[in-house]
Amino acid sequence: MPSNSPGTTPATPRRPRVVIATGADEDFAARLKGFVWSLAPFVRQTDHAFACFDLGLSPETRSTVLPYLTHLVEPGWDLDVARHVREAEPHLRALTLRPWLRDYLPGYDVYVWIDSDVHVQHPGTIEWFIDGARARGMTAVPQVHHAYAVSEAIVQWRTRRMQRYFGTQSAQRTLWAAYYNAGIFAIAADAPHWDAWRTCFEEGIEASGGELVCDQTALNEAIHRNALPISPLPAICNWLCHLAPPMRNTRTGRFVEPGPAGREIAMLHMSAGTKDWPSLAEFWR
Repeated sequence: MPSNSPGTTPATPRRPRVVIATGADEDFAARLKGFVWSLAPFVRQTDHAFACFDLGLSPETRSTVLPYLTHLVEPGWDLDVARHVREAEPHLRALTLRPWLRDYLPGYDVYVWIDSDVHVQHPGTIEWFIDGARARGMTAVPQVHHAYAVSEAIVQWRTRRMQRYFGTQSAQRTLWAAYYNAGIFAIAADAPHWDAWRTCFEEGIEASGGELVCDQTALNEAIHRNALPISPLPAICNWLCHLAPPMRNTRTGRFVEPGPAGREIAMLHMSAGTKDWPSLAEFWR
């Protein structure tokens, strides 16, 4: 009898297999521990897997985080990065591995990446990323908010990297097109975004002689060059502290958007030069 016939109970749809991944070296050990502990209750309540890429962790840090993880993986270099860059900055593997998450962690339906310098205030927001990836292939957060102060130096940072990777036309596009942050995202396993991102990253590495490693530049080029669909989420889902310091709600103690009616921030990203702010560092002790 067909499953939709009268008198039968429809089969429960299979929940997608999801893996949440991050990465860190020993310099980020305190932040990694804080991240893992902030996310552990949510992971226990779901059927999601939890992965960490070891970019140079100490045995002590590995043993501390391992009980919370499904996978602990030491990645290689997936792009032709210059030897002197590999030797001086092995942590950059956190950037080169991201378009290859499916290869390192095969068999999942949706892949979520969250940088380890993120404090998760509302873990349920991760489901928004997952749902968006299922619907449109990828979920990410554009670097847009009414409180963000996007300086000339920041715009030049973006355009210089885009110019070196992909030339003048792509660099000019950064002045008007949405610019997505690669510190938190979700991509479905069968989405076209993976191959497009890999292709653009490989082109950029080759164009820079292997000396400039910028996954975010390659991701934005891949999105706009190929008109890839994106499920965008608001800034509170990936709050970039270097663009606007968050505020603390004196009643709840939680971080909120700047302003008198600020919403609670779901995921607080200690981006760029804010990684050692005393007001935020307590979450990574």
